[in-house]
Parts: sequence; C-alpha cells; structure tokens
Amino acid sequence: MKTVQQKNLHENLSENLPQNLPKNLPKNLKDILSDILKNKLKISDYDTLLLASNWIDICGKDLGGKTKPKYIKGKTLTILTDSSVLSFELNFLKDEFIQKINDHLTKLNENHREADNITDIKFKNIDY
Repeated sequence: MKTVQQKNLHENLSENLPQNLPKNLPKNLKDILSDILKNKLKISDYDTLLLASNWIDICGKDLGGKTKPKYIKGKTLTILTDSSVLSFELNFLKDEFIQKINDHLTKLNENHREADNITDIKFKNIDY
C-alpha cells in the first residue's frame, strides 16, 4: 500500500516527465554506461572491456576462472593466465581462440569491423 508521500512523489514525477520520450531508451545502467563508453573509448579499449565483461561466455567457466583478457595492442590480445603450464597449452588452441573471440566481438560491438579483428594472442603468466 502506498503512503500519501509516495503517491505525491509519483504524481509529481509523472507530471514532470516529457510525454514524447523515445521508445528506445536504454533499459538499465549497464546499457547507459556501455553507450557512453562506446563513444568515448578507442575501439581496442572498448573491445577489451567487452571481452572482460563477457569472458565466461566466450571461454567457459573453467578457463574463464583461470584467464583474463588484459589489453589489445594493435591486433594482439594479451591474456593473463594463472600458470605457465596453462599459457603453454593455450598456445596450441590459439587459432580457435582467436576465431571465437572475433565472432563474439562482432556480435557484441556494432562498430567492430573485420579490420579490427584480433590476429594474435599473447598468453602471460601472472599470479593473481
């Protein structure tokens, strides 16, 4: 049950809202921040942000817990790993990994072009 204050607040807000708001407004804070960052960051920085926020979906829960995308320099993605053995093993899967990452970037970023695709990955062992 709404209190009198809640009803008054709701009425005041309703009266002060423009009546012709666009229908395609972002639905949540994540969408708003994503739109702002998309326009402010270099494409490689924005792609790195997208990779970091979707990393588990890209490489799976097990591998996602042991690795983390760090940055993109040129067309090379640096990925941090939790062991040198894992870094060594991932080098054998590099081509598959690159393809999967580029596919995700194309889906996640409407401004991502084929010219922006990752062509190499460096795996770097770090204790974190």
